[in-house]
Amino acid sequence: MSFDPNSSSSAKKNNKNTIISKKNIKEIKRIIYLLTSLFLFLVFWTNKSKLYPENVLLYLEVSMKSFLRASEFPTEVNGNAIPAKNIKLMGSNIALLSDTSFTLLNKSAYKIRELNHNLKNPSFKAVSMRAILYDIGGKKLRIESQPKTLHTLETENNIISADISESGNYSILTESQSYLSELSVYSRQNAEKYKYYFSEMHACDVALSPRENKGAVCGIYIENGFISSNVYVLNFKSEKPENIFKLENNLVSEVKYFSNGNILAIGDNYLSVINPNTGNFKTFNYDEKLLKSYSFDKDYGFCCCLSPSINKDQNDEIRVIDNFGKSISQIVTDQNFKSLSHYKNRIFTVSSSKLTAYTLDGQYEGYLNIKNIYENILAGSGSFVYLLGSNTIDKVRVFNLKRA
Repeated sequence: MSFDPNSSSSAKKNNKNTIISKKNIKEIKRIIYLLTSLFLFLVFWTNKSKLYPENVLLYLEVSMKSFLRASEFPTEVNGNAIPAKNIKLMGSNIALLSDTSFTLLNKSAYKIRELNHNLKNPSFKAVSMRAILYDIGGKKLRIESQPKTLHTLETENNIISADISESGNYSILTESQSYLSELSVYSRQNAEKYKYYFSEMHACDVALSPRENKGAVCGIYIENGFISSNVYVLNFKSEKPENIFKLENNLVSEVKYFSNGNILAIGDNYLSVINPNTGNFKTFNYDEKLLKSYSFDKDYGFCCCLSPSINKDQNDEIRVIDNFGKSISQIVTDQNFKSLSHYKNRIFTVSSSKLTAYTLDGQYEGYLNIKNIYENILAGSGSFVYLLGSNTIDKVRVFNLKRA
């Protein structure tokens, strides 16, 4: 019998390679495990406000209904009229507040909820699981979730504005008997946790920070015969404002928080994007044009339509800024838009006879012919939109666009 030393050496080498290979596989698995754990941690951390037990229960209650199907769009909504601002997304579902009812539909037109209200001048704000309905100039307010009513109350003073956070904390801005206006902030258990009185401005709007412990309030005052505005940044653990931003010669009527913590102030002469951490802010003038319509997304920025004049029937302009205050695009058109909405990298507009699409960086994509009954548009995704009539809601998929 002969012995081949090369075969023994080759076997040892193969065994060694197998051991190394097994070690490599174990190391790769360990790295994948660590990366997966890190990814899940980041997901849970960034969505921690949505993962309260109450939110999980609300999600489970509504999740089944979100997949139910009904008759196709268009569908009627109870009420005589739905103001343009009273159509919003709640998660993947669509919420509408008419002059008489609050309606929640899923993507297939199934009515998850429909309830009547007695608000004279209804308005609302919404996050993924909750909405706050309030009567501007009145005293009634409701906290609604997708499956049920969570709380109702009447304020002591007339309501100016309100807001609600993902965790369920909410704020109410009202008139005041001893001051110009006042702010009350409540926990999701409906316990008052903060109060602030405004003596130097008439407050107009409130927005809660995504970080939960802060808020922004805008208001107006008259100085040297001109209307100017302040934006107060309030820390709910401090009696004094964290910062006050003065925006001269501008009537700021709305404030909103981007997901990165920056604040958007919407005025009649210009927009401002405020960084509350650095104290810096950028302004975007309308150049003597009118702010006709806008679309806000906390992650994907702000898109607005500027018109030369109310009486002009064309030459509307679209501008887009991101949540850092960087100008993304400026689109000059020969159109007269009724409304616009954007989602991620697409912009959708509606006019008397067309639905038009642009990319976020300003490229024209094309149009679809539509009926002259729609007054407002809301992007449901990058591929379909909701179109709002006086008391009807329709859904249109945006594809096979025509080009002029």
